Amino acid sequence: MAMLRGAAHNIKLVSVSAARAYLNSALADKL
Repeated sequence: MAMLRGAAHNIKLVSVSAARAYLNSALADKL
């Protein structure tokens, strides 16, 4: 149970960091 929770947390962190990287690159392209 704890491992599943940890995996879900890691996936959430990865998706958030990926979204930030995508937004940063999109903003950089506009500038």
